[in-house]
Amino acid sequence: MKLRYLFFVSLLGLLLCTSCSRKATLQKAYQLEDRADNRSNNPKNGVNVTTAFIGDAINFITFQVDVENKSDSSITIDASNIALLIDLGDTRRQYAQPVHKADIINYLSREAGLLESERKSANTVTAVLGGLDVVASVLSGAGAAETVIRGGDYAVEAVDRSQRYKLVQQSVEEQLAYHEEFSLDRATIPPGAKATYDIHFEPPMVNAYGELEITWANHTYDFHYKLEVIEERLR
Repeated sequence: MKLRYLFFVSLLGLLLCTSCSRKATLQKAYQLEDRADNRSNNPKNGVNVTTAFIGDAINFITFQVDVENKSDSSITIDASNIALLIDLGDTRRQYAQPVHKADIINYLSREAGLLESERKSANTVTAVLGGLDVVASVLSGAGAAETVIRGGDYAVEAVDRSQRYKLVQQSVEEQLAYHEEFSLDRATIPPGAKATYDIHFEPPMVNAYGELEITWANHTYDFHYKLEVIEERLR
């Protein structure tokens, strides 16, 4: 199983262990055909790009970007050249840029240290059974436990404390490894090479149409998506 898919599966597994809630509110995105806005995603610059929606990882939604460089020159790709434009109706559009890879990694690194400190302390009950502050922040990327299951109530199950820490620590390690390998910051693709990267956005939690725009090699590629908020049964 690829690391990126293991990453999303492990997050869902932790949700099952840390909540009795039956449903999670998630942001989904379904790719649509090109709506003929005079932009071609197969330009004559020799750089082909495709995208796909990967999933909702609680505190961000993720798109996979595949690049094939058929040109004679290396190209540099940068997350700052990617944006998600959401049609809010009445000519209103919401513009979002990806969450910075460095910010995600720095946060998870701090959480790993905090979690290890909590594990060694005598007061682990506070972290594990007293609101799940550490678990919630690891899962969501925020300090608020209510962001773990959006829009739903949850209760703590009476499970083995050390096993819970083991699961969360494993999740942190998997998240760090995943982001180091797959999340896009800035990269160079030589001629004739293919590359795959993931980009992450804060979940807008809307039902709307959107465009994932990528500007590389003097061309703007755009990919149309239908965004939909759904409730998904966890178990």
